[in-house]
Parts: sequence; C-alpha cells; structure tokens
Amino acid sequence: MLNNVCLTAKQKNKQNGATSFISVMIILLVSATFLFSVLDSASIKIERNKRTAAVLAEAKAALIGYMVKRTALGERPGDLPCPDKATDGNYDGTQDSSCASSRIGKFPWSNVDHLGIFNDGIALDLTDANGERLWYAVSRNLVDPTNVPINSDLLAAIPPYPWISVYDTRGNLVTNRAVAVIIAPGNVLVGQDRSPVLPNAAQYLDQVTLNAVGYNNAASSPTKFISGLIYDALDPAKVIANDEVVFITIDEVLPLIEARVIREAKKCLDDYSKSNGGNYPWAAPASDIVFYTSTVNTRFGRLPRATFASPSCDITQGWWVDWRNFVFYTFPDSHKPGSTTNCNIAGDCLKINGVGANKALVLIGRNAIGAQIHSPVSSNTFANNFLEGSNATITTNYLTYKPSDTANYSTINDLVLCLDGQINCK
Repeated sequence: MLNNVCLTAKQKNKQNGATSFISVMIILLVSATFLFSVLDSASIKIERNKRTAAVLAEAKAALIGYMVKRTALGERPGDLPCPDKATDGNYDGTQDSSCASSRIGKFPWSNVDHLGIFNDGIALDLTDANGERLWYAVSRNLVDPTNVPINSDLLAAIPPYPWISVYDTRGNLVTNRAVAVIIAPGNVLVGQDRSPVLPNAAQYLDQVTLNAVGYNNAASSPTKFISGLIYDALDPAKVIANDEVVFITIDEVLPLIEARVIREAKKCLDDYSKSNGGNYPWAAPASDIVFYTSTVNTRFGRLPRATFASPSCDITQGWWVDWRNFVFYTFPDSHKPGSTTNCNIAGDCLKINGVGANKALVLIGRNAIGAQIHSPVSSNTFANNFLEGSNATITTNYLTYKPSDTANYSTINDLVLCLDGQINCK
C-alpha cells in the first residue's frame, strides 16, 4: 500500500512537472504570437508608409511635368490645375474651375472629363496605402492667369498672394514658399465620415490645434498645412491627425520653367535659322518694348514679332507676354541676315564661360539682382536691368552659372543657351 502511495505521489509530481512545462510553453507561444503580431504590424505599417511616400513622390513629379510643359494656346509654363472639387456633381479626377475662391479638392488625375472630352489633365490615377485618392491644394499665384504674371519675378520675397506654408508634427515651419501641396489623407479618424456620396474635404483632411496654433488642412482657401502623425496629448494612443503632405516650392520649379521658356525661344530661332541659310533675324532693340520690331543692324536685343513662321513665336501673344522682356538673343556678324560666311573659333564665334564656338546665343534674365528694376515698364528698356555685366551688351563671351555656384550666381544669374539651327546645343 505504501509503495502504491509513493508511486502515486511520483506520478503526481510528473504530472505537475508536465503541466508546468505545458504552461510555460503556452506562455511562450502566446508571447511569441504577440511579438510576431507586433512585428508584423510594424512591418505592414512601414510598407504602407513606403507606398504612400512613393505615390506622393510620383504625383509630385507628374504635377511638375504638367506645369513645365504648358505652352499651348491659353496655357502658360507654370500654370497649375484647379483641384477636383466635385462642383460638377462627382469626384471624377477632372479639375473644376474656377479656383479663385476655393483651391482645395482631390488630385486632378484625369485627362478625360465625365463627358469623355480631352482636357489636358495629368492622366495619373493614384491612391495612398489605404486605398484613398490623393488630395491637392494650390496657391492662387499660379491659377489666375489674368492677374499674376508667371516669370522670374515670382522669386521676389512678397508675391501677389501668399505662398502655402507647411509645418511638421511639432509645429515647426518646413516651408512657406509652396506653390502646391499633395496630401495622402490616411485612415478615417474619429469624427470623420466618408460614407456619403460626395464627402467634403473635412472628412479626409485633418484639423488640429498644436501649441495653441490651429491648423485646418481642409480650409477652402488654404494658406498652411500640417503633415504627419499626431497623437492626442491627453490620450497618447489616440491619433488626431494623419495627413501626409508633399509640396512643390517656387524655388524648385521656377528654374525648370525658365529652362522651358529659353528652349521655346531657342526653337523659334533655330527654326528661322534652318530656313534662312543658318542665319538669324535682326533683333528688336532692347528699347523697343511696345512694337518689338526687327531692326537692321541690331545683333543684340529681344525677340522680334512678325518674324517667325510659327504663331507660337509671337511674343506679343499668349504666355510670351509674361516673359518677352526677360528674353534676349545675340549673334555674330557672320550670321546676320543674308550672310554667306560662318563663324570660326578664331573669328567671331560666341562662347559661354570661355568655351565653345556658337553662332548665336539666347539669354534669360532671371530675378532682379542689386539695383536692377523690372518695372515700371519704362525701366524695361535697359538690358542691364535684366542681364548682368557684359551679358547686357554685344560681346563674344557670355557668362552663366548654376544656383549652386553661390559666389558667381549672386552677381550673375542669367541663363544662357547656345543656338546652332540643329539639336547640338543642349
């Protein structure tokens, strides 16, 4: 009997040991499951953040491309589209004009409207990692072509209308020079309802107060945005803002617009050269800012009107009106109208920064430096109010520098491009 009792006790000890082992294993399995769940959740979150960031970057690149390419009738390089505000009764990706009063809506991705008519849109339908289409807001400076000229003067400290400001999750200013912002709205937050047929911006974009400063990303005439994940100070687990914002500044896009304008001028002059024995038309004198008349023996000046075959080269029309006083060109005597000679390195070929043998050059005067004055109109008659140093005269060597060359660019910021009648000048 004693032995049986002892055996039973041993068995019980074994059972208790087995039970303890199983309990430990269960705890380990539960802990591991929780840990893997947390890690998996973090991994998914990282991947979603990556996808949203990539989509925003793609939308930004497409929007910049849209701005820079616009030179057709009624368009200007630098014009931005209005948002898709559903004023036509739906969110169909088409821009809804006008946006003089309300400049926020969904990203205008479609290039065909709801009637199937081509509207020169962006043709890029994107969604963030949560499956939401992007939102978009624009500065009035670039959507009111009858009021605000788009040219190098937009780099001035005070534009006609304020640029858009963007702040980070701590309320620190990231930029106050944005021409447009693109927003990924993220998950639905408490108080938002996206179930109606046409939910308004407040159901996607966030409104918060941070450091006693209010931010409303859904404002109809936006002036500032806050970007990133923000938690409730009284409830650290509660997300109160999750909009992700990318932006385009005037400083990053205007050099691209200037490059587009100078290439349009190059094309006008190159096409003329191809049809005229490799020579160029007499320029309009810098002093002629009314008629822009091609004048004999003027080898340095502004583009002349009524000279080029293409109507898109008429600098008194369309988008040229914003740029016509900023653009100049020059050529040596060997490439004047009717000439049968060609420039040569030892002769009168033109150089850029002391290099090359170019038969003509086109120049853009960028934003004013020092005592330069672009307005009133009476000041525009002087080339040195747009071009710096010897660039404002007939010479054989013209200078141009990149903005990254701060020492030289601070005194000479002209953009200079060579002409050859073909495609060799880049």
